[in-house]
Amino acid sequence: MYIPLLLSVALAGSAVDRCETRNCMCRVETQVTQSQLVTQVLFEEDSSRLTSSQSHKLDQWTGRNPLVIATTDGCGQAWYNQELAASRAASVLQVIDGKPIVLGERKPHHDPASRRVLVVDRNARMLKALAAWPADYYLLDASGSMSDDWRQIQQFPFPTGSQVWVAKTHDCTQSQQLKTIYPAGPTEIWHPYWMLVKQARPGSRILIASDFRSRVPLSAYAAQLIESKVKEKRLVVKVVRY
Repeated sequence: MYIPLLLSVALAGSAVDRCETRNCMCRVETQVTQSQLVTQVLFEEDSSRLTSSQSHKLDQWTGRNPLVIATTDGCGQAWYNQELAASRAASVLQVIDGKPIVLGERKPHHDPASRRVLVVDRNARMLKALAAWPADYYLLDASGSMSDDWRQIQQFPFPTGSQVWVAKTHDCTQSQQLKTIYPAGPTEIWHPYWMLVKQARPGSRILIASDFRSRVPLSAYAAQLIESKVKEKRLVVKVVRY
């Protein structure tokens, strides 16, 4: 669900003082692994053909209630990309009996990481939300209240080339593996969001996953500052609430 950004919750000018982690965030490394909840298939450009190894990979997936979510990169006309995504979903559905969701073109440029089909357990709410909106930057809240959904986040195959950042007050270092991070501490999401907005490339896409339960009120000035920067840089932001 899309929501207005920064309504009335929390960004703290002194957030840095409350965090051992620099800027209350760290950029992490991720690994693509197959699990019972999610797996991915990458396709060649302008192709919907499965290789024998890909078919075997899908055969080995042991999840239940699969959703087959298909995307393309931004090359070509939108109607063609929609048909290509549908064809990719159909190829996967020949191996896995699931429900298709055809998203088509999800990013506007030539991006091999967008030429994929994700097979997701339809009961995995967080994985479905992440799969439906490929982004250039991800900001993941790793405060203590995130425990219930954190395991799903750790299993998600983030697109190659995207930046994955974790908002955490402590025990988070640059280039740490996401799989070694565990939720703990209070929510400090707004200062990391501001820092990410400042460094994001103009026109890029940001996905934030958080419950936004910060204990520090957001000032009207801070909200306006961040919203203005988002508009200035033409950023597109998606919020996924835990």
